[in-house]
Amino acid sequence: MENCNTGASEPMAHYGVKGSSAYSTSGEIPSKALRDQRRQWYAHLEELAALKDDWNEEGAYAIVPELIELVRDFVPLASEKVLSHWWALPVPNGSLEMVPESDAFASISIGTNGISYLVKAEGRNKSTGVANGSPQNLHDIMECLTRVYSI
Repeated sequence: MENCNTGASEPMAHYGVKGSSAYSTSGEIPSKALRDQRRQWYAHLEELAALKDDWNEEGAYAIVPELIELVRDFVPLASEKVLSHWWALPVPNGSLEMVPESDAFASISIGTNGISYLVKAEGRNKSTGVANGSPQNLHDIMECLTRVYSI
């Protein structure tokens, strides 16, 4: 992935720890817009966590709780731009998919085996990748795709 750190082999920046508050390690107080975005994401994650088996009436599985936690731990790391441009959707196999609200051809799949992504933008080659399932890796991938592909 071009100019992006997926955490696979490069050192990463340090952010708040698991379950951290809405504050970054820089000590800056997030803007009201960012706090509102985070609240919206947390409410949406609660809705996803409440889905039971057969939520689509076609045999879908409930979302794996660890995946909800992974995304919940990602939220304090994410920028306002990422939180406002991406959304989490349930997948019938119990995983999650992150999709941009734009017309960009991009998708991030979050499953028990890790995170995978696919993006294709006009004038750029298709980019794909796989990373371990961690809040930091999800952050790095989403920030990069948002920046590099103007999502």
